[in-house]
Amino acid sequence: MSVWEGWLVVAAGGAIGALGRAAIQRAVARWLPVGSRGIPGWLAIGHATLIVNVVGSFVLGLVLAGPDGPEPLGALSAATPLSGSRLFWSSGICGSLTTFSTFAADAVGLARRRDPLRLTVYLIANGVLCVAAIAVGVRLGSG
Repeated sequence: MSVWEGWLVVAAGGAIGALGRAAIQRAVARWLPVGSRGIPGWLAIGHATLIVNVVGSFVLGLVLAGPDGPEPLGALSAATPLSGSRLFWSSGICGSLTTFSTFAADAVGLARRRDPLRLTVYLIANGVLCVAAIAVGVRLGSG
């Protein structure tokens, strides 16, 4: 695959992931509005962001589980390039579906509101659930 083909594959996946994130955020806002149907106001901690991060982490775990076992993205270099499909899913779809910047903005918002309990729950939930989702994805993808 040429360099340009790689860029196009990532761009196509990125467009799909970004649209997926927007759709999930709209659906969560519509189906689980804060203060009603299961999301009490005290628990409103960026649940749409948490959902896209966990889903994206799970999918990334499936992508990383190659035929030779899990392959950490950080260990990859120009000497071991990702295939087109792995680029599409990892850097493209998962890269734009998940959102570290929104997670960080939510955390700063909770800190500025001086809400240490919700901030702690939000930070721990994102960290633990996203790592667990990748682990489950790798396990299922390798099995």
